[in-house]
Amino acid sequence: MSTAFRPVSYTALANVTSVSTDSASTGAFAPKSHASVLRIYSSVDAFVNIQSQAADVVADVDNLIVVANEPAHVKVDTVRGEISSINDPGSGQTPVILSQPDNGTAHGFQVGDLVVFENTTNYDSYTVSGGALPTVTAVTNSSAFTVASSGSDVAENTSGTVRKAYKMGIESVAGTGKASVHEVTLQG
Repeated sequence: MSTAFRPVSYTALANVTSVSTDSASTGAFAPKSHASVLRIYSSVDAFVNIQSQAADVVADVDNLIVVANEPAHVKVDTVRGEISSINDPGSGQTPVILSQPDNGTAHGFQVGDLVVFENTTNYDSYTVSGGALPTVTAVTNSSAFTVASSGSDVAENTSGTVRKAYKMGIESVAGTGKASVHEVTLQG
């Protein structure tokens, strides 16, 4: 029995145009659906490593291998929250308050998680020192966490979405090729 998958979007979350025997890292991507998996395709046998971190991700022989031209499906934690308030004071930490009560039910974000903001007025392309995407610096309670300041005073937003983001490192076993990551869900 085969398993059928349906694309969440026909646009790739990430592409690697030159997979080689030197590890390469994708840019950040954030799955949208809690029921989705990542479909990883490589035109060459390759090692892959997927992490939620600001630094480039390195892949090597100790990681999962993807066989050439045979898509691999990998489940990652899909964490998201609706923003009630985000307000960068220009220095220190930027609090992110979610639209859920502080009732002890954790929002799922952890210190070190790479995050992206969407559907906001001022934070969709938010970066911290050096142009890096933000990571969670502290978990305040079950409805709030902080990220580093951008270094600029950014006006408050009271709506939008925050998602846990990932990067993928990929290294060819031999030869060169291309790779992509798509978000898919089980069909049916």
